[in-house]
Amino acid sequence: MRLAHHEAYTLDPDNLGYQERLRHLEAIRMSHEVYVVMCRARDVKARPREIASYDDRDVFKIGRMINLNGDEWGEIVERVPVRQLG
Repeated sequence: MRLAHHEAYTLDPDNLGYQERLRHLEAIRMSHEVYVVMCRARDVKARPREIASYDDRDVFKIGRMINLNGDEWGEIVERVPVRQLG
């Protein structure tokens, strides 16, 4: 799954959400265990986006990360029920 779309922030590199995402990417690079929540945007072209819904039952563990065409993509290696993380 795409973890960062850098081109979308070329005109707003100080965007707080983008800065937070860069910190997430650094944690992945440092081999921290990382899980993501799948969200669905109300309108994928809107800026800022609003969350229409999200998966409140499962999170997804990210394994290796690769750079493809300038963006970071993460390999989903496991679907984990939230109740197992408690």
